Amino acid sequence: MSSEWSDTTLGGFVRLQRGHDLTASEQQPGPYPVMGSAGQNGCHNVAKAQGPGVVVGRSGASMGKVHYSECDYWPHNTCLYVTDFQGNSPRFAYYLLSSLDLAGYNSGSAQPSLNRNYIYGMSLRIPQREEQDAIVEVLSTLDDRITLLRETNATLEAIAQALFKSWFVDFDPVRTKMEGRAPEGMDEATAALFPDGFEESELGLVPRGWSSQSVYDVSKVIYGAPFASKRFNTEQVGSPLIRIRDLKDENPGVFTDEVHPKGYMTQPGDIVVGMDGEFRAYIWGGKPAWLRKV
Repeated sequence: MSSEWSDTTLGGFVRLQRGHDLTASEQQPGPYPVMGSAGQNGCHNVAKAQGPGVVVGRSGASMGKVHYSECDYWPHNTCLYVTDFQGNSPRFAYYLLSSLDLAGYNSGSAQPSLNRNYIYGMSLRIPQREEQDAIVEVLSTLDDRITLLRETNATLEAIAQALFKSWFVDFDPVRTKMEGRAPEGMDEATAALFPDGFEESELGLVPRGWSSQSVYDVSKVIYGAPFASKRFNTEQVGSPLIRIRDLKDENPGVFTDEVHPKGYMTQPGDIVVGMDGEFRAYIWGGKPAWLRKV
């Protein structure tokens, strides 16, 4: 295998074109993914580009984000898409473009925007196609493993939600004990925590002996602090800062050297709930981090 890497530019590596308009009223159910700045956004019955393909977010908050489509697709006008890989591996192009700071080439003003002419001159070093394919084989194997783990996590989360509903919404263990049977799927110590009957409460029928309390009575609740965005950094200087967008992947994208006098530090195992738009509760599994207000 040749280990020679050649010098080129992004424009010499791939050719890009702006995506095509497609309004919500024009979009029809079909087998072809509609690829926009944030990735797939529904499907359509017509494809404008052949797969495998690569798109780059052209505008908005997802400007510079890179996405991959294995099959034929419709590239939306919110993205740029590769029209010619010029002999390079499409999957390798996806990995390479994903590693670049394309978001730093904003050609817009108030609205972030990416112009292909701004990025065509970026200097790149590219391996030969044989080596590209070898790199893709390794990275795609890792991607497949990550996808499998995420699917496993989603399955386990669904099981946990079903179990929670059974125990604490439907009160199945209580009903089972009322019938003189031992609850299934739990040991004796856990089963002993559930009574064998119900009683009336302000919430309706609840297990006998249980009480309704405010979350403030049974836990310590803290609110995020208004950390200044001008103190954010991506160089991991200071402490991680949790924003709403960081809740799902537990990977704060920014750090801050700002220290809040009242604390607001979240620890692993804490329950974190977004206050604006993202109201779902998450168990924080990342590092100790500051909690931002929004």
